[in-house]
Amino acid sequence: MVVYQALYGDQAYWVRPEDMFFGKVTRDGKTFNRFTEIDK
Repeated sequence: MVVYQALYGDQAYWVRPEDMFFGKVTRDGKTFNRFTEIDK
């Protein structure tokens, strides 16, 4: 399981299974990582 915090809104915490967190999603025929690391 992965616990992470949103960096927007009320900055809620979320929990997802690891394979879902690091998984891919397809939008408009293009495949992307579900989440992308960003520099602060």
